[in-house]
Amino acid sequence: MKSLLRLSLFATLGAGAIVFSCKLTVSQHCTPFPPPSVSGASCSALPKLTKIRDLGNLEPGGDNSDRELIVDDHAIYFTARPTVASPLSLYRIPKAGGDPQVLDIGVVPPIVLDGPSLLYTRVTEGPNYPNVIQLGPQCLFEALPNAGGAISIENGPTVDEKGGVDWVAKGAQVSDHLVLHWDPRTDTTAVIASITNDAGLGFVGDADQVYWTQIVSRTPDPAEGPAPWITTITSEPSAGGAQATLASLPEPLAIIAVDDEAFYLTAPPTPNVPPGAVMAALTRVLKTDGSATTVVGCGSIYRVHDSHVYWARDSKVLRTPKTGGPAEVVFDLGDADTTLPPLRFTNLRSIAFDACNVYVDTQPTNSTSSSIWGAPLPQGSTTSADDSCGDEEGDTDASTADADEQ
Repeated sequence: MKSLLRLSLFATLGAGAIVFSCKLTVSQHCTPFPPPSVSGASCSALPKLTKIRDLGNLEPGGDNSDRELIVDDHAIYFTARPTVASPLSLYRIPKAGGDPQVLDIGVVPPIVLDGPSLLYTRVTEGPNYPNVIQLGPQCLFEALPNAGGAISIENGPTVDEKGGVDWVAKGAQVSDHLVLHWDPRTDTTAVIASITNDAGLGFVGDADQVYWTQIVSRTPDPAEGPAPWITTITSEPSAGGAQATLASLPEPLAIIAVDDEAFYLTAPPTPNVPPGAVMAALTRVLKTDGSATTVVGCGSIYRVHDSHVYWARDSKVLRTPKTGGPAEVVFDLGDADTTLPPLRFTNLRSIAFDACNVYVDTQPTNSTSSSIWGAPLPQGSTTSADDSCGDEEGDTDASTADADEQ
């Protein structure tokens, strides 16, 4: 996933605070923090697998949402619940460790790091009144306006190269799903598309396009085999325009990432089941001709980073080239975390990156204590691994032997 850099509203606060004072609000829950930065200039590789912070009893998600994790030059941002009954909150901790700072309450992932601000969804006045929030330095935020009678936000946000923000909202008619675009030049939001079938809906964006997947049932064709489902990938310019169907696949899939060459899809979320608890394949679909290949046979929490795809399985983080190839063990928390049970199974909740390290969020099975770990990105070959869904107890990675805790 690439970093999205643009001239944010908050980059002009020094000279323009008076101009924007009527729009900006100080978040009542926020502990002031410096602006996010993704320059990479401060990147420093960890010497080994390191526990950055024990998060204690912070609940790592809720419903069918895993904990969201995102990293900038200086800090790690994540979502969690203080208690099971509490709303999901947005936290920040320094990369060097330290006490979690609350930035906002009532937050729904994903979180998008956009230059000097964070974008996410916040439920502000009850379950049916959402806003996309742009949170800047010193706890200043702007609630982006909705359009089309939106009653809930379902997917997104994404950010394009011009600073426009797109998301999917449920319209006043329950069957309507609206694709909304916010224009930073006019501070207005418009409906740019309507999606009538939301089954398995996935939504991502890049510099100038948004993409979504839909799963529809069909009557099996004996000539094509008994495939009762078909997944379509649709594109549209991020500010609105002509739609195009880019590919159709004979299985239920949801898009999770896009790069310059391809789309990446996996099984759609299962209601009331955290995504990390479901093992599924990862499919890569070329933009040029719609041809599909299976990159990973079985995994969860897929992330696309630079030249590789990373994923979680049990207590391991693995990777393989985007185009496919042998699976490699990046690290195994079972070799490092002595709090894990004898079977070494742990719930990896999220994966994030900076230019030097990979970070994971984990909660051991049958434990209420969760932790954030970091490890250097592989420089060269790592231990090979079986990509089947069978037992991998024999696979280890020498780089984890000297794991430490900060």
